[in-house]
Amino acid sequence: MSRFTPVLREYGLSPQQWRVMRVLVESSEAIDATELSKRCCLMMPSLTRILRSMEQRDLITRSPDKKDHRRLLVNITPSGQELHNELTPYNAARFADIERIVGREKLEQLHQLLSETISTLKQHS
Repeated sequence: MSRFTPVLREYGLSPQQWRVMRVLVESSEAIDATELSKRCCLMMPSLTRILRSMEQRDLITRSPDKKDHRRLLVNITPSGQELHNELTPYNAARFADIERIVGREKLEQLHQLLSETISTLKQHS
């Protein structure tokens, strides 16, 4: 994260807030807060604090699910999407640097090992 954090900080974002933005953009629709917590690997109390801050900055919206009022839906705002679009080229350049230094094959191996580890842990929980 040390390669990404300085640019995120310039825009007033934490790495966790960036993770939330990426998941929301990738989903292209509102996500239940519990599901967002899982996808971002964040504990609910931390996610709640992060979402409050992001909502105050008009980066996301939170609203009750019309079908199930116990669920809270989270969506990215146009301002959040715009900020995501602005930061994406910087972060893509950092990923490209990492790939150049480490090598594509090793990164693919790492991703494969991480996927296998996650899958194995899910089977044993």
